[in-house]
Amino acid sequence: MQIIVCVKQVASPESRFKIDPITNLIDETGCEYVLNPNDEFAVEEALRVRDGQNGSQATVLTLGPPRARDALVRCLSMGADDAIHLWDRAFEQSDVHATSLVLAKAISRLGYDLIFCGCEAWDDGQGYVGAGIAEELGIPLITDVNKVELATDGRRATVLRGLERGDQAKIECSLPAVFCVAMGANRPRYPSLRNRLLAQKREIAIWDLKAIGLGEAEVSCLMRLESVSYPRPRTKRVTTPDPSLPVMERLKFFLASGVSERQSNLLDGSTDDAISKVTQYLIEEGIIQREV
Repeated sequence: MQIIVCVKQVASPESRFKIDPITNLIDETGCEYVLNPNDEFAVEEALRVRDGQNGSQATVLTLGPPRARDALVRCLSMGADDAIHLWDRAFEQSDVHATSLVLAKAISRLGYDLIFCGCEAWDDGQGYVGAGIAEELGIPLITDVNKVELATDGRRATVLRGLERGDQAKIECSLPAVFCVAMGANRPRYPSLRNRLLAQKREIAIWDLKAIGLGEAEVSCLMRLESVSYPRPRTKRVTTPDPSLPVMERLKFFLASGVSERQSNLLDGSTDDAISKVTQYLIEEGIIQREV
């Protein structure tokens, strides 16, 4: 069984980002890059499925500049069998649509039974690539996957999909398919020092535009990032007490953080008495008028 995992290298969440005042884009100078944290869950789930299927192989793909090799090394140190780096100058400004197309073409050349992706990347949070790959290959897609179990014949899979409020849906799906693994679906393994050193020495194939069989026009961008801006500061409403109030009342106001205490009355008696009291209150407050 051929298992494919698509990963991405993103700027570390601990990096400090700055916006270039000239280009209005993020200045990546000094940023540290790591394997997308959401993709680690996809790699772990793929390795668990591989370990349960004799003769299976897990191959990791990424599209990105030369520094993206580090993300593949991380996956190899976790236990992936092979890795392929997709890079060409034509991919430099790829949007999510072009990225999905390139990954789908590379996957079709490798052959596939299962394709795993993270639910979304931490840098843009679009969550489009998994759906784009499924559309290009014409195969099923399941998102927010928490667990994957294969049938004995290897042609179908039972998937637990996360829903709102902690609920889960159990879905049976034919293979091949694309599974977008949810954050927190499992506990990614921590690679040992020995595995890290061995992964650093592994040769990683680099596929360019020609190797995939695409032309530059096919990977042209449909979307382009125009600018990035900091969030606008929100005005803070400050509530002050009425200066005509006595000192103790103003002190109570500050101790309550400016929240006025709500007044409430508990109505006792029968239903008819309660209705009569509510009606009288509404009349006195001028909300309703008594019929003449």
